[in-house]
Amino acid sequence: MDSKADSYIFLTGGGNTDQSFIVDDYFFDHIESGASIAYIPIALRNHTHFKGAIEWFKNMVALHHRNDLEIDVLDDLSKTINILKYKAIYIGGGNTWDLLQEILENNFDKELKKFINRGGGVLYGGSAGAIILGKDISCQRDENPRSQDSKGLNMLDDFSVECHYINEDETRIRKWNLKTMLPIIAIPEDEGVIFKNGYLYKVIGKKTLIFN
Repeated sequence: MDSKADSYIFLTGGGNTDQSFIVDDYFFDHIESGASIAYIPIALRNHTHFKGAIEWFKNMVALHHRNDLEIDVLDDLSKTINILKYKAIYIGGGNTWDLLQEILENNFDKELKKFINRGGGVLYGGSAGAIILGKDISCQRDENPRSQDSKGLNMLDDFSVECHYINEDETRIRKWNLKTMLPIIAIPEDEGVIFKNGYLYKVIGKKTLIFN
């Protein structure tokens, strides 16, 4: 019997299209020609950028010369979604707490884990989309108006994630790491991290810090 195909999770630090270009190129290189990709922009639902998110994503895909991809926008997770039709899923940035709540309320965390556990899929999380995939999201600085639980989806081998990392954040993140006793990956806006089959595989860049 053939072994299950490799699955990948790409995490980026939340930079603009130019800053994330190299990491995004790695992501698209792992998607076969003609595949279906799902874009999830719901972290921006309460932001003015939400209306332009779909156009931004299509432009970003075109920038990487991947107009062969079939794009679906998943902006209502309460609908029945055949997650296994996709070869790639892109979860965009925005408000981390809102994104996590909407995913959990619709049991979409189970769908994401089904997608990765199948093998052969590629999942991308940018900024908030990366943070929610970690074990705990409380290190990030978005306001938590509902005082909701900070447990993330824990799809990254017990690592948590901090994005938009700059040098001035190191003391704060180190204190969080010591207080929670949780490992965390701090990713600058122009860098990224890849997990392969559930484990840390590659760091793209030189400024990303890993606190064990």
